[in-house]
Amino acid sequence: MTTSYVPEYLKMSNRKLIYDLFVKNRVMARSDVVSKTNMSFPTASKSIDYFIGKGIIMESDMTDDKTSGPGRRRRMLVFNSSSYAALTMNFQGDIVEIGIVNLSGDVLFHEEREFADFLDVKAHESLGRRIARLVRQSSIPILGIGISLPSNVNPYTNEIMSYYSVGVSSIISIDSLVPNLVKHIDLPYFVDNDVNLAALGELFNRGGDEKANLCYLTLGSGYGAGIIIDGSLYLGSQYRAGEIGNILVRPADGDMGSQPIPLEYYINIRALNERFAVNIREDAIDDAMKADMIAYLVPYLSMSIYNISFFLDISAFILDGFIPDLLGERLLQITEGQVNALLAARKRSVSITRSAKKYSSLVGAAVRVFERTLIDRFDD
Repeated sequence: MTTSYVPEYLKMSNRKLIYDLFVKNRVMARSDVVSKTNMSFPTASKSIDYFIGKGIIMESDMTDDKTSGPGRRRRMLVFNSSSYAALTMNFQGDIVEIGIVNLSGDVLFHEEREFADFLDVKAHESLGRRIARLVRQSSIPILGIGISLPSNVNPYTNEIMSYYSVGVSSIISIDSLVPNLVKHIDLPYFVDNDVNLAALGELFNRGGDEKANLCYLTLGSGYGAGIIIDGSLYLGSQYRAGEIGNILVRPADGDMGSQPIPLEYYINIRALNERFAVNIREDAIDDAMKADMIAYLVPYLSMSIYNISFFLDISAFILDGFIPDLLGERLLQITEGQVNALLAARKRSVSITRSAKKYSSLVGAAVRVFERTLIDRFDD
């Protein structure tokens, strides 16, 4: 997204850098902020004073006891994680997760509700009233609503580019998809893809490194990726980046009329159910079958991770979702070993881990709210 007014962009960038520092360090002196950001003292102080005015940073009576010499001790600044929160919703299959998340990314409240039909007006109404009630009852002021959807989304306009599982194949607004939910929301709301938000939440939970490169993979009903490049979420020109499940795993047939078969067709929940004649959501899966499933999945997963590692020069991968939850750490360990065996000749390697914390999508949706309100929208 192009930035037309550079000073405003720099102001937002400075605010974000300082905000992330306080999330990570909690207590700092102004001079600490200057040394860690390489900003001038006046520039750093302007952003710090902005956050003090919002109650997000508080001037403490504490001083730095480590300061030596006869000079004046430094007065410390304390991050107030309870000054604001975001209410977040994560729509997944036939449920919606609801969370209240504070400025530190702590999930203060969590519940799940059935929500299987986007055409069910009564379900919209019920969920909308629940959201409005939670906002009213929250002991922490709610800045906005973050909405996570398993769909292609333009996060700058809240427009859904496509959402095939509910029959949406052209651009519509969230207001059109769930009008009887949105009408109950009397706060700013922000919509994004669930895997992108999970990647954003993962970055936040890992300290918000502005130079971080990582890929958040989720494997369940589909196979998707959220991509962080140099500390920022990569969205693509049409906000469709990360559709790793749509890559091809074999050459296209000579008949141009045939449809290409995407990778996720072979490795999603439906594929495992058919191949192993089970219902992995409901049936008990013994260790022998889990081992067989892992052996089946690893070649596909290792191929895709190998390709991403080379193409985007990423070495840190997170693998989550229903299938990794079911099959456990063994799936990650064998996949990582296979990828690194393939990469060894090129003197490269990757790590494949689980999420740093639970509810990454909810945390990422909250981060989106905080960015768009605290950092981008509040007046000086």
